[in-house]
Amino acid sequence: MTLREAEEIYKSCFGNEGRYVWHEIGPEAYREYCDLKISRETKAKWDRDLLELYLNAIRNTPDYAASWVNHVLEALVRGNCETDEYARRLLDELERAPKLNDLNRINVIRYMGEDSRFHVSGCQFYCLRTPYADRMDAIMQRMMDFECPDEKADPRFERSPSKKKLYQEAVDLYRKAYARWHNQGR
Repeated sequence: MTLREAEEIYKSCFGNEGRYVWHEIGPEAYREYCDLKISRETKAKWDRDLLELYLNAIRNTPDYAASWVNHVLEALVRGNCETDEYARRLLDELERAPKLNDLNRINVIRYMGEDSRFHVSGCQFYCLRTPYADRMDAIMQRMMDFECPDEKADPRFERSPSKKKLYQEAVDLYRKAYARWHNQGR
């Protein structure tokens, strides 16, 4: 496996290594990937490329904004590259994204409050690892300030929860996370 092939794998797996890459490429190729012993500097460059892609996607494809926000948060939590600049830029994009649909808003709120697969929520990251906790909270307060309709989140499925229920769960997760991490970051 070449470094270029490893880069393609890394980026196609959104920078998620370990089991994610193993599952995508299989055990033999995964051993080859690991044998490359890819440096943190190289992964930092790849993460910067991914972060640029994701931040542009938030602006250009608002119907999928929550997914892109989640990918940005995962890359920031990995900490391979400069996090302050990209953390600030994510907040810039969230400030410019007032036209997100209900489900995207709900999911952004959830990602900021819920622990990700890295066991760090967006809120925890902002409170403990950046100087932007207050700005993040102001943006999240505005994002949470909307009248959420009491309709099925996905009308195709009879058991689909209501948007209002998903909204309330996301808001509760965010508020608990902010209460937990805000004072620890000061």
